[in-house]
Amino acid sequence: MRARLPVRFLIFVLALPVAALHAASADPPSAAELVPRARALLNELAPDGDTRAYASTARRFGALVTSARDLRAGAPELRALLELAESLRVATRARIRAQEDAAGDDEAALERLYRSADWDVASYALAATPYWRAWIELTLAENDVPPGERIQLLHRAQRGFRAAAVRFLHSDLVFGGWLGIAYVAAAEGQRSQALTIFRKLEQALAREPDHPLRQVVRAEIDALEARPGERAPGTVAAGDLDAGTARQLRDQAFAALEQRRRTGSGGRVAASQLRRLIEAGAADAALVGDMLRYRTELLGYDLGPLGRLLDAEDAFENGHYYDAAGKYAELFRDGAALAHMDLTRFRYRQAYAYVQAGVLGDGIRVLGTVLAAPDLDPELRMAALELMWVARARRYEASGDAPARGALVDAARAYLATRPSGDNADRARLTLAQLSADAPESARALAGIRSPQVGGAQVDLTRFNLLARQFAEQIRAGSAAAAATARTALALYPRLKLSRDTRDQYAAIALQMRVAIGESSPELLRELDRLSAVASGLEMQQALFSTRLQLLDRSASPEAVAAFAGQLAAQGPQGWQVEQFYPRIARLSDPAAVATAAAALAPALGNDPAMARQLRLLGIRAQLDAGSAAEAYAGVREIVATDPSSGDAWLLYARAAALTDHPFEAERAWKIIAEHTPAGTAKWWDAMLERVEIRARSTRPEAACELLPAIEPRRATLAPAVRARLDAALGKAPCSRAENSNTSQRGVFPYRIDQQEV
Repeated sequence: MRARLPVRFLIFVLALPVAALHAASADPPSAAELVPRARALLNELAPDGDTRAYASTARRFGALVTSARDLRAGAPELRALLELAESLRVATRARIRAQEDAAGDDEAALERLYRSADWDVASYALAATPYWRAWIELTLAENDVPPGERIQLLHRAQRGFRAAAVRFLHSDLVFGGWLGIAYVAAAEGQRSQALTIFRKLEQALAREPDHPLRQVVRAEIDALEARPGERAPGTVAAGDLDAGTARQLRDQAFAALEQRRRTGSGGRVAASQLRRLIEAGAADAALVGDMLRYRTELLGYDLGPLGRLLDAEDAFENGHYYDAAGKYAELFRDGAALAHMDLTRFRYRQAYAYVQAGVLGDGIRVLGTVLAAPDLDPELRMAALELMWVARARRYEASGDAPARGALVDAARAYLATRPSGDNADRARLTLAQLSADAPESARALAGIRSPQVGGAQVDLTRFNLLARQFAEQIRAGSAAAAATARTALALYPRLKLSRDTRDQYAAIALQMRVAIGESSPELLRELDRLSAVASGLEMQQALFSTRLQLLDRSASPEAVAAFAGQLAAQGPQGWQVEQFYPRIARLSDPAAVATAAAALAPALGNDPAMARQLRLLGIRAQLDAGSAAEAYAGVREIVATDPSSGDAWLLYARAAALTDHPFEAERAWKIIAEHTPAGTAKWWDAMLERVEIRARSTRPEAACELLPAIEPRRATLAPAVRARLDAALGKAPCSRAENSNTSQRGVFPYRIDQQEV
């Protein structure tokens, strides 16, 4: 039977696989064999060898360092091992550089390398070598070396351990690194600091009861606490309990809990002892961690606020997130007895429970509290930011409103700023690419996606959406670049993986792009007809109608526009369709086509009398331009009879009446226009001049003189051409000069007229 391993040997079990451990312990070396065996390991390495061989060598070298520490090897052996550790580091680094050089400038090859298992193995080997060297330096510092060298050795060891402690991808190196940092603190005489680190390490290992490092850490804590003048935080005597009694109660409580786990009895005794510790104020993070390991055995016992914490954790671990969130809320509401403890991690778990239960508002609120905590652990901050992004994403999915969208974009930015390589980082980039209003930011986020789970179809769809947004902006701005954007998007379109619900929507977008680059094939028209028939959303209907109008514009045929007006009238047009189509009718160069289109469409707008009147007036104006004055006169006379409030109708009525030899009606129309127009304006002068000319041409030309009281005070403001027109009209009217030439200066007009009502 193999002898029990020394306690210090366990620190190296962390980084050794089972096979390597057996190989290392089956034939343990003597102190004299340490260096030859280490040198033989290095000699086995080939410059172009498999990276797994380098990782295996690093582990086997670690086993030798374990033996050196266990055997209390002397300074010569340790110094030789230090040199060999440096040689191993240099060789490992050279092998990694050779792999990178082989990829050259090929970014795809480098990407494959960095994502490969070989790279993970090689990076472990490179990280492990400084870790073993730190243990050698610590062991050498514990030897009889000069004080100055000892200080330097401890400093270098601490630096190596700290480097290992941030190797998050290799958790065992992290634990071993913090263990080494604690040993360095103890070696430097900083026992309080060493105790603090050991206790934090114990808390970190609380969820791994079978981890071999737990025994090592517990033994070191007990050893440091036993030294006179030193007390560990959380074990100071509280109330009527001294440190020894508190430790005894604690040990007895957890022994009883272990018994309850095995036999079902002992829970009441354990709860009573734990309650004494809690009431005496001796509860600390380590006690909470140990209680959580036995939460099932403690459920149902009155343990005050810690009992509520156990209830919350039990609900959480069993997936009862809504109940867990409520129990956490009770804990934080009534947990004044735990005010001395840092419960931020449990607040994070409360937020997680809220989010999982769908209570997103409370989850976001609690996460805000977590993120505002001072001195927040970096890992917890990253986890909280990631959960905030998840919560914001679910809220936006539920509401879709602008505030939720902005909050989600902000959450994605915050998460990526702290964890650009996190598990959900590429999904957060996809969020930014899809929702950011900043086009360059969207493009950068999309380009940064590397995960195959997030890439592919989703990236193609997002890229197409960005191109579609850019295309729409260019169309609105009248940019010639819209065609190039459309071609790029259409090249991507066949690769899109579309659901049945969105297939027609994207087909409509692609159709608009095809029209923008000049397509007008029969197949395109059939697709337009098909999509128009199945379009359900207003936005899609409007886009397809706009596309049809673009094709109509391209035909440049007034007859086609008029024919389309008839088709639209037969279908029963909607208001927005007429608003889009109206400018096309108004732009036609053929007045007959305008009149035909307006006459066809106006009667179909019974639900929109204002638009119907506008179309009828457009048609009447076109009839006048085409020489169809009689038809225009009949139509506009009907309009002013039913709606005398339209100024445009009165203008057309005046024109039509004059052209159809209805001077009395024409003059009456111009009179009404003048009365409803500010005096002295261009429109007012047009109306008054028309009245003067109509009267002057009549069988009673002197009637034109009756308008002079309104005209003469404003004569001086007339342009020469207008004044000449006025004088020409008045020349046909028998308006004589007053005998007294000074009467005009007294406010009397220079023409003698009958003072009848104008």
